[in-house]
Amino acid sequence: MITRRKLVALAAAGPVVLAGAPVWAAEAASGATPPTLDDLTRPRAVLDAAISPLGDRIAILREQREGDRRLAYVLLARTADLRGPPIQAVIGDYDVHRVQWASNDRLLVWFSFDKTADGKKTGIRAGARLYERSVHRLMAIGADGGNPVVLLGQDRSAQSYIWNVSHVVDPLVGDDDHILMQVWDPDLYANTLQKVNIHTGKGELHERGSERTRFWYTQNGVAMLRVDESELGRYTRLSARPPGARDWQFVRKIRRNDFSQYDDFEAVGATDEAGVLLVATMAPGDDARTIRRFDLRTLTLGEVVAGQAERDMEGVFFDKGLSPLAAAYTDDRTQYQFLDPALAPHYRAVQTAIGADANVLLHDIDLARRRFIVHASGATESGAFYLYDRETRQLDLIGRQAGWLASERLAPMEALRIRARDGVDLTAYLTRPLAAGPRPLVVMPHGGPHARDGLSFDIFAQAFAARGWLVLQPNFRGSSGYGRAFAEAGHRRWADRMQEDVEDCVAHVVASGAVAPGKIAICGASYGGYAALMGGIRKPDQYRRIVSIAGVTDLPDLLSYEREDGADSPSYLYFVKTVGDPATDREALKRGSPTERAAELTAPVLLIHGDLDGVVPIRQSRAMAASLKRENRTARLVEIRNGGHGGWEPDVLKQILQETTAFIDEGFSG
Repeated sequence: MITRRKLVALAAAGPVVLAGAPVWAAEAASGATPPTLDDLTRPRAVLDAAISPLGDRIAILREQREGDRRLAYVLLARTADLRGPPIQAVIGDYDVHRVQWASNDRLLVWFSFDKTADGKKTGIRAGARLYERSVHRLMAIGADGGNPVVLLGQDRSAQSYIWNVSHVVDPLVGDDDHILMQVWDPDLYANTLQKVNIHTGKGELHERGSERTRFWYTQNGVAMLRVDESELGRYTRLSARPPGARDWQFVRKIRRNDFSQYDDFEAVGATDEAGVLLVATMAPGDDARTIRRFDLRTLTLGEVVAGQAERDMEGVFFDKGLSPLAAAYTDDRTQYQFLDPALAPHYRAVQTAIGADANVLLHDIDLARRRFIVHASGATESGAFYLYDRETRQLDLIGRQAGWLASERLAPMEALRIRARDGVDLTAYLTRPLAAGPRPLVVMPHGGPHARDGLSFDIFAQAFAARGWLVLQPNFRGSSGYGRAFAEAGHRRWADRMQEDVEDCVAHVVASGAVAPGKIAICGASYGGYAALMGGIRKPDQYRRIVSIAGVTDLPDLLSYEREDGADSPSYLYFVKTVGDPATDREALKRGSPTERAAELTAPVLLIHGDLDGVVPIRQSRAMAASLKRENRTARLVEIRNGGHGGWEPDVLKQILQETTAFIDEGFSG
């Protein structure tokens, strides 16, 4: 986290000038007491920030809570007068999520609610059970906080059972009165694109999709690429319609991973050339994921727009005119390859001013590219928004997300470079608690496994560190972010090489003398849950406690589950490629399944799983619990009612953390 003294010193040495923070941009509290679970899971006070197209206004989305009551509001301020009193526009007793300027005079506010006016929970009722589900809506308000209107909110009967009416597909640059929204049409029984007036909230049909259409990518307001979901929702089907064409043409099927992202082909936005989009992809011959042009007329990939050797590109930041400015990748922290070279030195100056410990993300920018908002976060910075002016080189703090989480209360994280047993270089991240001396260690392998950890704010790591525990997050082979060769080195090696990498990282930290003897636990979610169980199987004398959250436990059953969407499902074929083929590798798959090896586990096991998990079905944890019971092993299964694979609400996240920390603490206290 930045201190005022640090910024003043940097301002004197470099180009960035710090101005005193507006009184409404709350400073962090002082103190050095580690945070409680209530502190860590408490909803953030500042949720989003946006700058108007002309750069003369900003909007800060805030929320106050007292018990079960919420008060959401937007602060509207002039960039030329940040010290003056802002306008406060009250949204009400709702969960609010983000803000975005639709024009220089109208602001969009995304909100949701999970209770009706009479206090009843919203959701889908099937028989006697209510499957709780929040209702999502979109509001437009004036730059003065007036003339609020809920978009597409006129049809009260339809709105009562259409859960999501908040999906903006195209801001329609140059049209200050309309946006394109995606909404379910009950009469057509299909998802549609509606051209919506942001002053009146009324819409008109612009494009009709199908029952399974989930998204469109547009260019100048015209739908060019359509995403349709498979019957079971485990992969998507892309169709293209180049300029001038009437019919949609099939492009490809794409697996959707644990994080609802697309590994091998993901459209990220349009270009200035008609019929050409930008996609993030790992094309044949590429050594890492790149940003390439994609021609809708020929359905072929074009030249690389952005790429880094042995680093996977993650996405593209666009300006308000929808022109690409920078492509992002991770190298411990988020970095950018700038497509607008003039922006690069200003970003680096801001990054230096905020501090090397933070991830500084481009968040919003005005049309002239003069003023932009960045979001900073890191192990000791839970999140803050800053406004930067390129002409004055002035940097202003405009919102700290969780002022109660002062940097002095949070545990720092460091990157470790580790040599694996076969000579391959690995990276891991170690969070050190504020307590001194050798400490208990929690090993926390990430999910995916085609994902990665970095130097970032992590609620689980901070919760464990607050208990006085070290936290180790290894990027084992099979992780994303490091290019094709590193990812493919983990293929069909879930049970051995990937586990060996975790073991080598643990051995490195133990050898440093930082770990209290005999006090190591392992905890992970999704693939990380599998790695936790398999770690306990391979190293039964190493771990005092094992926690698997939404974890994979039975590889043949996982493949069978994925095959339910068809033998040609990209999701099924992905797991055949990366885990094993049931037709030829059945014995290896069984050997790599924790359910088959429960007898080898000696440490107590905690299994946590949501009963509505659509990525890893809860039957996986139930099967593991049954296997452990048959072997008379100490184990407990906690089922989260109406819980999914992630994205948990604060109360659910708190429950998971309470169960996990109490369980591990028992092992360390014994």
